[in-house]
Parts: sequence; structure tokens; C-alpha cells
Amino acid sequence: MANRNDFKLLHAKCVNLYENVLSTLKIDKPSLLDLTDIEKARYGFYYLVLQTITDGNEIDEFTDMICDTDFNSRFFNSPEKDEGIDAAYFDNEHKQIVLFNFKYRKDYSAEREQSVNDLIASSKFFNALSTGNTQDLHGKIKGVANEINDKFKGNEIWSIVYYYATNENITLTSDHPNVKSFSEEYDIEFRGFGLNEIVEATSIRPRNIDASFCVKKGAALTYEEDDMSSNKSYIVKMSLPELIRITCSDINLRNDASKEGDESLINVHIDLNVLFDNVRGFILRSKFNDNIIKSLTEEPQRFFYYNNGITIIAKDIKSKELRIGGKWHFSISDFQVVNGGQTLRSIHKFNQNEETNIVNKLSKAHILVRFLRISDENLRNKIGEYTNSQNAISISDLRSLRSEQIQLEEFLETHEIQYFRKKGDFKDSKSYKYSIGKERLGQLLLSTMFGRPEIATNKKREIFDTLYDDLFIANDKLLSEETVKLIFYFQDIESFYRKSDFSGSIQKNMYIAYLKYKLEDNTIAAIISQFENFLQKYMKENPKDQSASRFLIMPSFKDALDTEFKIQRS
Repeated sequence: MANRNDFKLLHAKCVNLYENVLSTLKIDKPSLLDLTDIEKARYGFYYLVLQTITDGNEIDEFTDMICDTDFNSRFFNSPEKDEGIDAAYFDNEHKQIVLFNFKYRKDYSAEREQSVNDLIASSKFFNALSTGNTQDLHGKIKGVANEINDKFKGNEIWSIVYYYATNENITLTSDHPNVKSFSEEYDIEFRGFGLNEIVEATSIRPRNIDASFCVKKGAALTYEEDDMSSNKSYIVKMSLPELIRITCSDINLRNDASKEGDESLINVHIDLNVLFDNVRGFILRSKFNDNIIKSLTEEPQRFFYYNNGITIIAKDIKSKELRIGGKWHFSISDFQVVNGGQTLRSIHKFNQNEETNIVNKLSKAHILVRFLRISDENLRNKIGEYTNSQNAISISDLRSLRSEQIQLEEFLETHEIQYFRKKGDFKDSKSYKYSIGKERLGQLLLSTMFGRPEIATNKKREIFDTLYDDLFIANDKLLSEETVKLIFYFQDIESFYRKSDFSGSIQKNMYIAYLKYKLEDNTIAAIISQFENFLQKYMKENPKDQSASRFLIMPSFKDALDTEFKIQRS
């Protein structure tokens, strides 16, 4: 259960994130610089939740998602009503429309719960969706409603997920009578997201975690890389209560092997430090969590069959045979769960749902756990990457554990650039001049150093697959001032488009970054002006009833652009 200190830490984190947003967006309006800390935290809270739940990584992406009236009025002088929908995100991969209602409370109360009355504010929006009539909506929220209606008119099946996100301690659940009625009336999936969920979903920098446990002799197999190796690893059949104990936040319980199945495990929580190296983070919108809990509820004795198991890497593993009881005693030092984080969190969640679950359900269930004694950091990262690659996970997330990505994160941090290497990897109490995700940086490198802006936005997978080695490993300019300069140029390009009369896009930004890289002496303003004039001219001379975005991915457009700007093709 989250506490008062978690509330305060979240507040500080949100204030800091707000400052980073202003810096990234290059906004210097006095009215936004002089806000109270509560107001800053409220806006920072929007970004924190969006970064945690959506697949976005860029400040400008989150900014575009936000529909909140007060936010858009203060930031962009656009005061149109939000009709109870503070942000909207379209997940094209999972065919989900994710809507948000934010409420940020200034005071902590352990007993305060989310108010169901706040849901009523969004009724007008959902009524407009139900009738298909959006004429009474205005501004950004009207655009969101029209896009949703367009999705529903197509052949693909889309669903709506509605997040009620607050910093309150007690979260509304989907089985609340009023919430259930609201969800059924508008055919949406409701998800409460409060302080506890935020604390759980937000990564933290790890401290060393140690634990000890006992297993029967027949429940553990030993593995050695070769006959001469002193590094022993183990494959263990472990009960779920024992897994809960060695990964809980109570240091005394973790190191007391006699507490297996003890009632003291009823109220324990997971220590999130054990999941720092887990590539997935907490996939909040995944159905995988529900399936794990369903199997524990209905067939706990068969959980071992249904689950792939967990991989734990430890700096040291010591074992000894106990004379009494026919057991082996294990001590594991500085360990991390590198595969199976979803499973582990779901098991802990199931334990907390009902006090009787530890005895009636979890004690009947077992899981396969691999304990690997690995001290080599590169090998640890590879194990995390390769074990996760056997499951459905994006290749860019797999790459997040690579040593070159960690080095890049550390390098950029020295230049006050926050690099989002892994989803939800927040850093506290530090200000940055700019924030950039690994996908966006990959696109930027491909557009500039490799001269391919026409493919940068529609080759996301290739950037972390076939193009990855060239961009991030063999690229001797990666950890250099040149990369830093590119990132800050990109920030200036985003800022210029945002303040200009031109319609900006990621595709255009990549082209401007490419041109700036090739024509460094030219100003960004001059390049954008010439580019926009050329684009309009090109579209008129090549009438194919296509949008600008279609032209921008054509090699013929890129060739014509190089000719216009007198850029020599390599």
C-alpha cells in the first residue's frame, strides 16, 4: 500500500517533470514559469501517467495527446472544453482507444478514494460518440471524437479503455455498481489508476536485493557451463508462496527461509527493485496479467503447466545441504528478475486480492525458476534480451538492455538530455534540457547521419532490427558532440514548427533535421521556409490526389529535394 512518503515523492517527481516539459517544448511564457508547485505537479502528472500507460516516449507526443481545457488554454491559448476527457491515445497495434480523466489532489489522505462522480463529466463526450453527432464539441476534443467515429465505421474492431488517473490512495474498480453501469452504457473498459498503481508501475533505480530459501533435494537441478567451472546455476521447482517471500519488500522475511507459507506473507508487497532489469516494465494494458490470475483462481495446481517460468540472475548463489529434512539451503545475492516480471507482479497482486489466497490457492501452485549465477554485465544484459525475445515483445524494448544503449543513456545524461531507454524508466530530482526516446533518436540518426529521412518514420522496426548495428554499434559518431548537436537541433525544429503557421509533423521534422545536417550554415527558419515552399510546389507539379505525408516517404521526392537544395548524393 502506498503511503504519505510515496505521495510526496510523486509530487516532487511531477514538479520536476513539468520543468523538463517546459525546457523540452522551449516555452518561456511568464505565466507558466510562475505557477505554484501544486499547479506544476498537476501538469507534470499528466505527462507521468501518459508515459507510464501509453507507448509514447516523446514530450511532444504526450503534449498532442492532452485535451484538458485548462492545460491547452494556458499553454496554447486554446480554451475549448474538454468534456471530461483530459487526454486521448490511439493504440494502432492493439486497436485500442485509450482515454484519460486526470485528477490531481494537493493533500494526502490514506482514506481518500477516487470519486465516481468525476465520471459524469465525460457523459457528453460519450453521448456524442454513441449518436455519432459531434457538432456540439469543439477544438481538439472534437477531432478526437471524429477520429474515434472514423475508427468505428471501418472494418477493424476497436475498443475503448477509459483510465481514471489520480494520486489518491484507494482506486475505483470496474465492479463498482456505478462504474459498471457507466461502462455498460457506453461500451467501454474502465480502469482505475491511483497512487498504488503509479508507485508499482514506475521504475526505480535498484538497490541490492538478497534472499534465502530451502527446497527439497529433488526440486533443484544444477547447471555448470563446463566441468571446470565454479559458477553453478540452478533450475528450481518453487512454490508460489516461497516466490512471494523472496521477492517481497520485507528484508527480514526475504532472508528467513523458515517463513515458507507463513501467514505473515498475506500483506506483503513486491520489492520493485528486483524488476529493474526486466525489459518489459509493467505492461498495464496487457491481457496477459488477467490470464495469470484466472489460472490461479481456477486451476492453481496446474499453474506449473501453464506458465513459462521466471529467470533470476544473481551476482552470487551459495548452496549447502541441510543434515535434517533432506533439503538444500540457498542464499542468493544481488539478484534481478530478468524474465517473468509480468508473472511475478500478477502473483503478488493475486496474493493481495484476498487474505485466503495464500493458503487456499497459492500454496497449491508451483513455478519453474532459473537461478543463474552471472557476474559479467554484458552476459546479464544478453540473457535479459534473449529470454524475453521468445515472447511477444517489441524488438526496440529488447534492445533496451544492450550495453551500448546503457552507455548512450549515461553519455546523454552528461549533456542534460534525458534518454528514454526503457519504458517507464523515470529519474527523480534531475532537470534536463530535452528528453528523447530511443525510437525517435534512431529515426533521427537514420535521417541525418545516414541520409534517409524518407524511410525514417515508416521503418521503426528495421531501426532496431536490420539497421540497428549500423545506427547504434558501428556508428563511431554516436557517443559524440555530433549526436548531442543533432538532438538539440531537433528540439529547435519542433519548437519552430509549433510556433509557426506551418503544419508540423514528425516526417517534416526528420527532413528538416536532414537538411540542417547537410547545410549546417543555414538557419532552421530559412530551411523550413524553403522546404515548405518546395513541398507545395512539388505537390502541385505531381498531382496524384495524395497527402503530403505520402509524398514524404517517396524516394522520388527525396531525390528532387536533394536537387533543390544542391545536396550531393552519397
